[in-house]
Amino acid sequence: MKDLRIIVTGGTIDKVHDPRTEGLAFAQGGATHIPEILRVGLCYFPVVELLMLKDSLLFDDADRLAIVTAVAAAPEEAIVVHDGALAQLGERLHGMQEVSGSIPLGSTIIPLSDIR
Repeated sequence: MKDLRIIVTGGTIDKVHDPRTEGLAFAQGGATHIPEILRVGLCYFPVVELLMLKDSLLFDDADRLAIVTAVAAAPEEAIVVHDGALAQLGERLHGMQEVSGSIPLGSTIIPLSDIR
């Protein structure tokens, strides 16, 4: 089995109900639910890296560069970038990869929104 890193950048899965606004928002503590979800599913092998908690619709080039940098620095062979629901993130990262050349060959980046 390949070593796996999950890079968390935000998304609805990490939002909680805000009773003041009756909407969804990231928790004040800045934590992700992914480790707890994995624990409940008895899945202990992935490394979970909390990069940011930001709505993917608000990503800018600095955020995408931070993701590319995190992917490039990851020692694992398989990487999942949890990006929320923005399906274009993979395409945008690919475009940045050509500019920066920083994603190592053999890395696998799978925006969760692309998994059906």
